[in-house]
Amino acid sequence: MKRFAQLALLALVVAAVVTPFVSRAGSPPASGKGTMKAQYLVTSPHTAEECLKALDDVSAMGTLPKWQYGCMDGDHTGYLVTTATDATGALATVPAPIRGKAHAVKLHTFTAAQLKEAHAQMSASK
Repeated sequence: MKRFAQLALLALVVAAVVTPFVSRAGSPPASGKGTMKAQYLVTSPHTAEECLKALDDVSAMGTLPKWQYGCMDGDHTGYLVTTATDATGALATVPAPIRGKAHAVKLHTFTAAQLKEAHAQMSASK
């Protein structure tokens, strides 16, 4: 799970650097018509002492099989990729007692053309 956390962090860093250079193609219409859903990575950290309660709370919501945990490897964090209209909706998948420490990050998939465009814009700005 540490590897997953490292890859998730790397994806966030890449997204933060590349996003300003990528075109907005495929974005929802500015008019707000038709709310579009997106995928979010939800991370829900908890302490070793909170672990069983956190798992029990997720189980009570009926979503335990959807989550993956690093607890057995010393990383007391739950990981979930979910579809929602916004980060608040994604965070609703976390039980209320532990929601305050949770985070939701909108995920993006880049095409080869978008990556090429980002490189071209980076080169042009130097």
